[in-house]
Amino acid sequence: MMLALLGLLVALLPGAAWAQLARPVQLPGQVTATVAPLPLGITATDLNALSKARQFAGDAGIAAAEKTCLGRPIAHVALEGCENARCSEAWIAQQTLSLTDLHQGLPLKPEQLRTAYKRLLKLTYFKTVEVSCEADVSGRARIAFAVTGNDFVRDVAIRGNKVLFEDELRSKLILRPGDVLDIGTPDGLSALQRQRDALEAIYQRSGYDEARVQVTAEPLRPGQLRLNID
Repeated sequence: MMLALLGLLVALLPGAAWAQLARPVQLPGQVTATVAPLPLGITATDLNALSKARQFAGDAGIAAAEKTCLGRPIAHVALEGCENARCSEAWIAQQTLSLTDLHQGLPLKPEQLRTAYKRLLKLTYFKTVEVSCEADVSGRARIAFAVTGNDFVRDVAIRGNKVLFEDELRSKLILRPGDVLDIGTPDGLSALQRQRDALEAIYQRSGYDEARVQVTAEPLRPGQLRLNID
């Protein structure tokens, strides 16, 4: 499914030069990000296309799972891919699965998989959710939700500032520890740009009209980022 999604993205972005992993992506106004191999020169239109591709992949997975398992009694429900996501601890994974409202022994009903899919995405724990289902040897449904964890801001470092109080700059942080930051979406890029604009406005009000702020998302470990402000 993910290979098909990547293929669709390539088709939607003809001629884009793909960056190497962890190579900075230069955005308008000196906002940069280093956490994903995004195409150079990516635009909001491109990211909207990616969002639509993700949605298309999700819909296709649900349709295939329903075709295989609709009406079958549920034997097992699994959450896969939690190693690098917020559901890495067993008790969190169990609570997350409880949100699907899928219970062993009961027949799979129409729209149940779609409802569960939407609930998992709404948590903001996950960047993507893929639904699959297969029938076991006894004809019962074995359902799996394969997830890709979202990236979260763990720390915000303000560097190079010599003219303003750091507390003043931190009071204008839009992105704070614990916040989701997915630069592969329009919302993620918009958040970086709004953060830059908010901080530059502080400098300008203090008389530093030529001051420019650079915002960089640095990966610390899977799913965790440091926001560097220079």
